[in-house]
Formats: sequence, C-alpha cells, structure tokens
Amino acid sequence: MPTTAPLRVLLVEDEQAHVRLIQRALDGHAEQHYDLHVATRLQQARVMATQHPPEIAFVDYLLPDGSGLDLLEEFKAVALTCPVVVLTSHGNEQIAVDALKRGALDYVTKSASTFAEMPHIIQRALREWNHIQERQRTEQALNDSERRFRTLIEAASEGILIVNQRGHIELANAEASRMFGYSRAALLRMSIEDLLPKRLQALHQAHRQRYIQTPYARVMGHGLELTARRHDGSEFPVEVGLSYSHEAEGLVVMAYIIDITDRKEAERIAREKERLAVALEKEQELSELKNRFMSNGLA
Repeated sequence: MPTTAPLRVLLVEDEQAHVRLIQRALDGHAEQHYDLHVATRLQQARVMATQHPPEIAFVDYLLPDGSGLDLLEEFKAVALTCPVVVLTSHGNEQIAVDALKRGALDYVTKSASTFAEMPHIIQRALREWNHIQERQRTEQALNDSERRFRTLIEAASEGILIVNQRGHIELANAEASRMFGYSRAALLRMSIEDLLPKRLQALHQAHRQRYIQTPYARVMGHGLELTARRHDGSEFPVEVGLSYSHEAEGLVVMAYIIDITDRKEAERIAREKERLAVALEKEQELSELKNRFMSNGLA
C-alpha cells in the first residue's frame, strides 16, 4: 500500500485512450498514490492549475484550442513552479528545442510503453527538478553573498583591491579608484605594480612572488608602508594590509590600502616640534650657564 501523500499530477491531454493508459499505470504503482487531474483544453488546464496547483504537469504539444507550450509561459506568469513535461505524438527535435526553451523540463513521445513507464518518468522528472531547484538555490545564495560582499567593499573607507597571483587587479572599490585617480575600468586592466613608482616595481614584484609562496594575513595598523603612484604621476605614502584566499585559479589577495599622507605630515610636524623643543631647552641651558658665568665673574 502507498505510504506517502498523494502526488498531484496535472495531465493536459484530449485523447481519452491515452488518459486511460496513463491512469492505469499510475493506479498500478504500489509505492506512490497519484492524484490525477485531467484537462482536455488549455482553458480547463488553466483553471485546474490555479485551483489545485500540481506538483508535476504533463502537457500535450497539440490541443484542440492551441499549443500546450502556451501554458508554460502562463504558469510562469502566475508563479506556478512545478516541472512540466511535454507530450508529443512524434519525436521531433525542433519541438524538443522549443519546449525546453520555453521552460519545459523534458519531453516524451507518446506510446503505450511510455504510458506504462509513467510512474518512473514522474519520479525521474521530480529528481531532476529537485536537483535543478537545489542548484538554483545554491546559485542564488552565492549571488546574494557576492552582492553583500561587494556592498561591504564599496562602503569601506579604505581602498580595496583584489589581485590574482599574477598580480592582475580583478576588483577595485570606489575608494581605490578615487585614491589612485584611475577609473574602475582602467584599474581592472592594470597590475598592482602599475600603481607604484617605476623604481619600486621590480622590488615589489619579487616581494609579491615570495608572498605567493608563503602567504600570511597582515592586518591594517601592522601593515607595510609603501610609496604609491597616482594617475597624474604624483607619489604618496600608503599603508597596506593583506588577506588571502586559495581559489581554483590560484591564490587571490585582498589589499586594504590607506593614504597616510596626513599621518606622515602630522608625524613630521610632531618631530619638528620635538626638535624645536630640544633646541629651545639647550638654548635655555646655555643662557643660564652664561648668566651664571657672568655673575661669578662680576662677584
């Protein structure tokens, strides 16, 4: 006896002899009970699909009031999502192509042997449909994750570059574009060494090759200070933090870059103030020594 809930099947077929053969095959299946709803016209199928959404549908290619393929678009329009298998009287490659393009999961040629195998055709179609749905959910989750990732990168106050192990820039955020004075499109045609003064490019390339061999995370604040070059040729100091990931195509490195021009200027001013303070202190000491010397000489 069947142990699972009835599976709702919509059959859109106007040949009653075919309907009886399919019904007989489904009724004879011991492991699954099928709740078969039969429509002989497109309009009747529309009503049935709306009132009792099927878990799988079989649609005849040619019906008295039109093509069964028309239902595929209509099912999408009302957000009816279930596998649809097209039934054809004759194997025809063009029909198969049209059916698949318009959203059918598969097509089968009508015959007594096909109708007898209907329970197995249904189970195979459902397995394939579930596989497709799972793959789509996975792809959607990956797309959502990538959108969140790009949103976070765009919101970052640091310039961010993602570079492959050949040194080519694969992603750049808006702050990196602003910082270096290149458009995003231009950056994606460049290597990371292009953003350094020419005198430092060979040295950095050698350093990058060593990093590929033994990558490590380098957090911002403990990063390497470098001299970078803008599009207009001007140079400026930067601090760079790094993270990395091993991908199928090789090592991918994410560089977090901050312009430390203001920090360097503040440090220079602080050092100058300190130098002036030391000089003033020495001058005061000399002045005091001179005053004491003169006082002793007059005594």
